[in-house]
This record gives sequence, C-alpha cells and structure tokens, in this order.
Amino acid sequence: MASFEINGVTPLVGKVRISGSKNEALKLIPLSIVLKSKVKITNVPEITDVFSQIQIAKQLGVKTSFENGVLTLESSDVSDFDIKSKFAKKLRASIVFLGPLLARFKKVKCRYPGGCVIGSRSIETHTDAFKQLGAKVNQNQRNIEISLDVPKKCAVNLKEKSVSATENIFLYASAIESEITISNCAVEPEVIHLSKILEKAGAKFDWINDRKVTISGTTNLKLDEIEVISDRIEAGTFLIGLIATGGEGEISNFPAEYLDALISILKGCGAKFKV
Repeated sequence: MASFEINGVTPLVGKVRISGSKNEALKLIPLSIVLKSKVKITNVPEITDVFSQIQIAKQLGVKTSFENGVLTLESSDVSDFDIKSKFAKKLRASIVFLGPLLARFKKVKCRYPGGCVIGSRSIETHTDAFKQLGAKVNQNQRNIEISLDVPKKCAVNLKEKSVSATENIFLYASAIESEITISNCAVEPEVIHLSKILEKAGAKFDWINDRKVTISGTTNLKLDEIEVISDRIEAGTFLIGLIATGGEGEISNFPAEYLDALISILKGCGAKFKV
C-alpha cells in the first residue's frame, strides 16, 4: 500500500482554487443517458475516475468531448444497455448507470462495480430499491441484470441512507412517466444539487420531509448546461491544512454554503479565518 511521509511543521502558504466535486461529476455523466439534448458540463475535475466514467459512457454510445474542465455529452445514438467496459470494474460510481439505462431501455446489464479502496461494499441498497418497484434482478458472481417495464409499485424505502443509491433511484424516477415516493434518502449536498438539476431538466420533486420525496418524472428531460459544484471535501482539507500548520493563504471557489458545520467547529476551536 502507498504511504505518505510528512515532515513538519512547515506552514502552508499561498493560493489554491478548489476543483469541481468528483462525487457530483461522476453522477452527471450517467444523467446524459436520459437527456433528450446535448449537455455541456462545466467545472469538471480532470481526474482518473472521471476519465473512467467517460470511457463507460463512450462504450454505450455517448458522444463525448472533454477539454479544460468542460465536458460535452450527447446520447441520442445510445443503443446498448450492457455495460461491457473494463472500467466498470475499476470504478464504484459505474453503478449509477443502472437507473438511467433501466429508465431508457427497460433493462440493464453491468459488471459488478469496483474501485473502492476501503474494501468490498454491497450494492444491495441499489438492487433492493428497484426490486421494490417490481423489477426482476438476476445476479451472479460477475454480472447484474435488471429488467423493469413499468413500475408495479410507486414507493421505495431505501435500506440505508446511501448517496449513490439515492442518486440512482432519483435518475430512474425522473426519467419515466410516473410518480414515485422515495423514503430514507441521503441528503448530502451533491444529492440535493442533483435533485435541483433534474428539476431544471423537467422532473418535479415534492419534498414531504427532509428524507422523503415524491418525484414526478418525464421521458422528455432536457438540459443544455450544468455547472458542477465545488468539492467540499477538498475545500475543507485545504482549510484545515492552512490552520493546522499555522499558515496563511486564499482558497477560491470555496463552497461555504456546504461547510457550515466545519466552519462553526473550527471557529469554536479558536481558529482565525474569514469567509
């Protein structure tokens, strides 16, 4: 396993600009599968996981262009519902193609996702959500196959507050002509921002409480441009790094609205900084 050796204490000094959120960008690429228009996504981080997710989209038939943080996707020619790309096994976020492909083709097949360095993580929350809608799910040691023509039920209670499972079912429910209520949703900033993006595209989200929402979907989702939110984890890391080393600097593209708790804790500890 790789390791870091840190020799301190050396104050961090300088300016840094926060990248776009990896966790959001990876979910916006599958979104393109159900859009009826070409979409331009800006502020996309140029990292390995994003390039892998793009390769999966290309294997399915998505036309892509990626330059200087701007990713353009066009999915009108997508005709394949089987994710055969080798990158699926390298990337946990490949699982979020399930919802869009199932909505578009009524069936989907994919390899088990990989890429998680913290160990094996179950995808049962994803498959169980689709089962609750009446989907047939077949699994073996290598593949997952799901088919669902029309939802037989209109309610899903997620087994856990999983971010990617919430996003998967949001993408599915938003892209079919139905009304589906989802309970026990994850509510991280990337999830809420995705719901707002889907509303702009034409779906309707009616929040019943903080973790329960009814989605009225449409097969005519359209959206021309999306800006990826700033990465709150990266921003918080640099903020703590500057403070912990007694340094000083400027962090731009800083998503303060998503870091209220961290900011409050640091100020409560006596840290001096200005947002």
